[in-house]
Amino acid sequence: MTEKHFTGARKDPKDKRDLIYEDLVLGAPEIDWEKGFDIRDAIGSDIEIKNQGSTSSCVGQGWSYYVWVLQVLEMMKTHGCTLDQLKRLRPDEVDQISAKAIYSQIFLKSGGAYIRSGGKLIADWGSVFGQVVPSYKPGGKLPTETFMRDKTWKVDAVDNIAKILKGKEYRLLKGSDDMDLFAQAIQQNNGVVGGVIGSNGRGWSEERPKPPQKGDKTWGHCIFYGAFGQDDFGKFIATPNSWGNKVKQKWTKGAKPGTGWQKLYADYFTTAHQFNPWTYTDIPNAIEVKPDIDPIPKPKPMTHKYLRLFKTKGTDTIYAIGKDNKRYWITNSYSFNKGKEMGIWGDWTDIKEIPATLVKQFPKGTPISFLNI
Repeated sequence: MTEKHFTGARKDPKDKRDLIYEDLVLGAPEIDWEKGFDIRDAIGSDIEIKNQGSTSSCVGQGWSYYVWVLQVLEMMKTHGCTLDQLKRLRPDEVDQISAKAIYSQIFLKSGGAYIRSGGKLIADWGSVFGQVVPSYKPGGKLPTETFMRDKTWKVDAVDNIAKILKGKEYRLLKGSDDMDLFAQAIQQNNGVVGGVIGSNGRGWSEERPKPPQKGDKTWGHCIFYGAFGQDDFGKFIATPNSWGNKVKQKWTKGAKPGTGWQKLYADYFTTAHQFNPWTYTDIPNAIEVKPDIDPIPKPKPMTHKYLRLFKTKGTDTIYAIGKDNKRYWITNSYSFNKGKEMGIWGDWTDIKEIPATLVKQFPKGTPISFLNI
């Protein structure tokens, strides 16, 4: 059965204000295609492949990959840890980035989004982790378009969290048909997010998709490129894509670049098939994280104990009601676990679900977060 995909990425309108990647490039790129490059070698781990289901949220998916890679690289450097250690000791700081938080703020009424809009949002507003704004429905079920467009999550407390992951700038790669330049941009910027023109029935459920044929009904799709190399089929640039696992072979340390990802070859790198690729430059997190001998930060003592803890019925939003009768939103599982260690509240099993209407009767307090103390 042939999978059906639809337009999720629109060609960006021209804008003279765009920063251009080529303005930073000095001289002709020298690419070692035989050696190749794979961002997973830099982070020392495989990347969790996303699945957008039948939604048109690919722009959010592509950018969320990119931001996550840059966040992991920053945290590895900051804490002097491997990604595996960070997952164990600081899981909230290397959690997946929310694709929904991006897409729900930039989607077009007809579906999909401009790729530039994703870069602009991340640079100006920032990003949040998937545990704050999940990109999957409860139970890990695939999202629907309505779910991905929902923006009820956007409150001041989340906006404040997003500021931590703001970036510097996004630059347009004008030479999208130049594979060497494309590969150089991936290597120098730890990835590229760009659009590709495809059509159904051309191998997008397999390792090596083919360009559309004349007369095909085409669609636009946004993907994160994180590897390049050369094999028996020629030079390729590879993507984890966001349609779930399509390649049986899995990446392990020491594997050849692109292993386990879909590969696009030279016939796909023409102006007819590629559009609006962007590089992205990160900046250090807005709140400095100071590494210590024990990678787990020591929480500051709190001045009051909480009387009760609950979550609003039908949601995963956790609140604590303090002695001041104000509601405090616990921003993440890391904060919850730290509060548990400090004896402020009990275990997850102690959480009492109550209707959201009752929660709203309590005045708001400041969010609780033990991140970056």
